[in-house]
Amino acid sequence: VLKLFAKQRGIYRNVNGFFGGINLSIMLIFLLQKHPNYSLSQLLIEFFQEFHSFNWSGFLALGPIEHHVELEC
Repeated sequence: VLKLFAKQRGIYRNVNGFFGGINLSIMLIFLLQKHPNYSLSQLLIEFFQEFHSFNWSGFLALGPIEHHVELEC
């Protein structure tokens, strides 16, 4: 549904500088983690509400952030 919405408005595809399929999928997974019992219609509404006011200077995390040790080459 989101892909169709974006394509119809000419705002879909990474090549053009817009979100593509993987980006939209990650955003939806983020919402599903927060709201696992939402219906499709609730998820669509929440998608636009959440990302309209999202702090884009930060990052979107899909779970706990794990710290890792950088390997020396």
